[in-house]
Amino acid sequence: MPVDLTIAIWSALACGAATFLVTPKLARALANSGVLDIPGPRSSHAAAVPRGGGMAIVFPLAIAWAVINFIVEADAFVWCTWIGFVLLSAVSWCDDLRPQPVALRVFVQALAITLPLAALPAEHRLLQDGLPLVVERAGIALAWMWFVNTMNFMDGLDGLAAGQSVTAAAGAFAILAILAPVAYHAAALPVAAAIAASALAFLPFNWPPARVFLGDTGSAPLGYGIGWLLLLLALAGQSEAAMILPLYFLCDATGTLIARLVRGERITQAHSEHLYQRARRAGKSHTWITTRTFVANALLAGAAISSLYRPMEALAAAAVIMIALVLSLAIVSRKRR
Repeated sequence: MPVDLTIAIWSALACGAATFLVTPKLARALANSGVLDIPGPRSSHAAAVPRGGGMAIVFPLAIAWAVINFIVEADAFVWCTWIGFVLLSAVSWCDDLRPQPVALRVFVQALAITLPLAALPAEHRLLQDGLPLVVERAGIALAWMWFVNTMNFMDGLDGLAAGQSVTAAAGAFAILAILAPVAYHAAALPVAAAIAASALAFLPFNWPPARVFLGDTGSAPLGYGIGWLLLLLALAGQSEAAMILPLYFLCDATGTLIARLVRGERITQAHSEHLYQRARRAGKSHTWITTRTFVANALLAGAAISSLYRPMEALAAAAVIMIALVLSLAIVSRKRR
């Protein structure tokens, strides 16, 4: 068995087991400490639920990632990505315990993304003969930051973001395994396996009805780590796969943002206008929405893997999956309780 795959298996087993064992204990500790998500006018839940449970994912993952980096002798780019992951996890944890200034969170996000991109060797390009390097890296930074926030925006329903983390990371793992060897494969393969396993181990506690929420502690770092994997896929020439894996989350978050801009609303103001939130207000249960979304994301992961061989057919299949999911949510969203 290849060394990279062996490391990936052990990383997945260790992180998955740690998350599964720690999550219920952490949920009780958070509840006893009063770290609760209290239902409000925009909430999709009716009872107070402990938030910050994502620490059961990110803490084991941060340790495993550091060990992986030592084993594979990671370069500055991978180490800087790990540093960004830790920084983002720390400020997100603080935000779950006590809300932090928006400026601080945005600054840490920007720093976490700028550090690895500054360390990424210049020869690793998305467009070899396209935009100047500084412009391309700025575009990557904005896209990466948008995905981090997309994961946060879409973490508003039981099991939704955790489920997306499972399918996106598992899909990235499968694609990287098939592509081997590619740049940063030695570190990316076990990290992808660890994210998928940890998110899967967390999912039973977060599945409707959720006993604990990811919180910013989970959604932001998971968005960051998955965003890194998507970047590596794109740098390896698999832009179709990188686009397909998170397609529903990107479409819902971006479409909602554009719609709010068109209506002249303040995009910095909190809202509950995402498609999944409208379906919930229309009376559909968490389970109904999350199950359909998880199945669609799993199918999208399959389409992303098939894009290695038939990219145009995979994009067409992804479009069909997206249309079916969006239509099902949009139709029920028009109904009222």
